[in-house]
Amino acid sequence: MNQKWKEMTAFSKTLLVIRLIVSFFVIFFAVLQLAQVWNHANHIAIPLVGVLFLVQAIGEWKVSRRRSVFSFFAFLIIACFSVAVWVL
Repeated sequence: MNQKWKEMTAFSKTLLVIRLIVSFFVIFFAVLQLAQVWNHANHIAIPLVGVLFLVQAIGEWKVSRRRSVFSFFAFLIIACFSVAVWVL
């Protein structure tokens, strides 16, 4: 991420903004969970971490396919466990 903002493509800028917004909400819900303000905040924070992995997989596809595939599989694992938690 050593590129300047002006040198980035519109697609890269969009992915970066999405990562920042989702990261903020992950931290927000994690703090709510840790402070015991909302006991089920992790049910929202953990799927958002999966979304972060998915966005990273999309962004890294042209740079490093191995890292992109790893991020995609991490997303799939998190998505499966999140669905299992919601169903059970």
